[in-house]
Amino acid sequence: MTYLYCHGVISGYGDGTFRPAATTTRAQFVKFVVRGFALPIQTPPGGQYTFTDVPPGDPQFAVIETAAALGIVGGYGCGGAGEPCDAQQRRYFRPQAAVSRGQVAKIDVLAAGWPRQNPPSGTFADVAPGTAFYQYVESVACRGIMSGYACGGAGEPCDGSHRPYFRAGNNATRGQLAKIVYLSLRASYACSAAGPQP
Repeated sequence: MTYLYCHGVISGYGDGTFRPAATTTRAQFVKFVVRGFALPIQTPPGGQYTFTDVPPGDPQFAVIETAAALGIVGGYGCGGAGEPCDAQQRRYFRPQAAVSRGQVAKIDVLAAGWPRQNPPSGTFADVAPGTAFYQYVESVACRGIMSGYACGGAGEPCDGSHRPYFRAGNNATRGQLAKIVYLSLRASYACSAAGPQP
């Protein structure tokens, strides 16, 4: 956290706290990675915007538009409950929704520009090959950026290989995301079939 704060990647709250155990929103994490990877800010011209729920003037408009322009985030199609379509059929970003561990893996890998790993069998018991976040989860695991939780707990039985669980749908905390972004920026490992290689 200190490294990221000193490099202008993260900030705290007005009361001088960081709140590492607090859940992080999708907008906050996109801000972390855009700033952390020093991605050049890109915004659409003339008041145009990508997401219905992130119009110009939104505090995170520039970083979310940058992530969208670079293909890091895509949002959700309009037309669902509480998300009507406008004349442009713009998507929704859901900036205040909590960011999940699966989403974190995907956003981090895309922001870093790492090639996606697609091994024939998975590192985690709960992230199967071919599922939405599989390649992203394998990519962060291979680099030692994210790890899982030991099997054997409630609802997480051990398989024959005693693989851990990733819990892709769980919300990520601010402290976890600070660690993930820091490790991604400072990563000295390349991926290979054998795992992280210095």
